[in-house]
Amino acid sequence: GFVAGRYRFDECHIDLAALCARTGVRLVYAEAVGLDRAGRLVLLKGQTPFPYDLLSLDVGAAPDLDAIPGAAQHAVPVKPIAEFGKRWLAFVEHARGPQKIVVIGGGAGGVELALAIDHCLAEASVVLATSTGAGRTPFPLARARTAARAARARAAAST
Repeated sequence: GFVAGRYRFDECHIDLAALCARTGVRLVYAEAVGLDRAGRLVLLKGQTPFPYDLLSLDVGAAPDLDAIPGAAQHAVPVKPIAEFGKRWLAFVEHARGPQKIVVIGGGAGGVELALAIDHCLAEASVVLATSTGAGRTPFPLARARTAARAARARAAAST
């Protein structure tokens, strides 16, 4: 919703400390540096290990921009999200006329981002580039937009 322009940046962020306090979840500010699987412990930097019965690893990994030549200088990574949000807002504020935008990554997040950009910037030419389906060319979202509009029109006409 944020990239598509439906929500403001501040509407998309949660006060994690307040949420945890309201729901009885213990919030620990520490970097996980390892696991003791036998002892069922999360090893934390600068703190005592934390026991667990069930463990969910949701670390929000950021992409390695150095793995793609030129990406560190020219790409805008989505993570960390706060930095992406600032850069996206600045881009939209200064965008004039047709823009050529490439989203790399054909997973759910990449597709969602590409569709949101396409929605927000009507004049933009958005391409989704992915290694999924090797041998295929990058997918121009204009075709998807046309197909989606046709499907909506058919659905509206049938009601």
